[in-house]
Amino acid sequence: MKKIVKIAIIIISSLAGLFVLFIGVSTVTEFRPQLAETLLPFSPNSCTSRGPLESLTLFTWNIGYAGLDAQADFILDGGTKSIAASKDTVEQNMKAIQNVLSGVDADLFLLQEVDRPSHRSYSIDEAKIITENFPGYCNWFAKNFHVLFVPFPVSDPIGQVQSGLISLSRINVESSTRFSLPGEYGWPIKLFHLKRCMNVLRIPGEENGKDWYVINLHLSAYDTGGTLRAKQLNFIKAYITELYRVGHYVIVGGDWNSLFPGVDKTTFGPYTTEEKDLYWVQKIPASWTPPEWQWAFDPATPTCRSLEAPYEKGKNFTTIIDGFLVSPNLEIQEVKGFDLGFRHSDHNPVRLQVIIKGK
Repeated sequence: MKKIVKIAIIIISSLAGLFVLFIGVSTVTEFRPQLAETLLPFSPNSCTSRGPLESLTLFTWNIGYAGLDAQADFILDGGTKSIAASKDTVEQNMKAIQNVLSGVDADLFLLQEVDRPSHRSYSIDEAKIITENFPGYCNWFAKNFHVLFVPFPVSDPIGQVQSGLISLSRINVESSTRFSLPGEYGWPIKLFHLKRCMNVLRIPGEENGKDWYVINLHLSAYDTGGTLRAKQLNFIKAYITELYRVGHYVIVGGDWNSLFPGVDKTTFGPYTTEEKDLYWVQKIPASWTPPEWQWAFDPATPTCRSLEAPYEKGKNFTTIIDGFLVSPNLEIQEVKGFDLGFRHSDHNPVRLQVIIKGK
């Protein structure tokens, strides 16, 4: 009996030591981005157009690292899977995503959940694939997820991840800046989570100093009660209202991870998703929207679906969390959602056309 106890103590001590070592290494290697960082181009592509501008066309899409197609589920949404089904799945989804992007005429593309070589997407460099497909667009990669090894779930860990936002522009961009958004989980959970950010592109405007500011963002998702999202929204509001106050044209686009104003849980009809798996669902507070600013989304097209099971219309919860917010000095000409049936991502894209008011 003493021998068994001794062996058990050795095993437990060894496991505890390995755990402490793992947490220590994860702490040392934690991704700690600056509050504000000027981004260099991801690849040496050249923009093909220059201002001054009177209008812009933008396209936003969370591509779900080409792993969250219609056949996928995800463990944090009540499913069982933690990574893409296979390398072939990711490759086929990437081909389809490229076909969609290539078929869209837009001045700027704002993409989210684009992986660099990562375990969950079988080490496929999605950012490189996308930027090579747009040789006439300048591009920037704003990293928001960089972890040496995500140990969750223990049975099939997410593993090494490097992911972020890709912004593409065929219009000459004066500067591209990554701003860290406030709010994070407590230690040690924060070691394995995203570091949320927004990518701000400044495009030269009219001679009177009125520039265009286009913002690509991806807010927090799984914070119960939306406390992190509230901090991020407050930061964004202060930033964009100051830009508008001094006369600039501002467009914020991306994955807000919150229901847009006027959108309810049942907007797209009944669903079978259990409410416990919708703990992440929050609304953008009605009082948050700055006066006279305009939300731009297609109310007829859902942009996101739940991932507790493979997609089946009428069963999975669907809603609108992707789209744009536009400053009062711009006029929305058209906004269109693309209903792709969530075939290659758990999100559907949205395109926006705006023009300076009075032009």
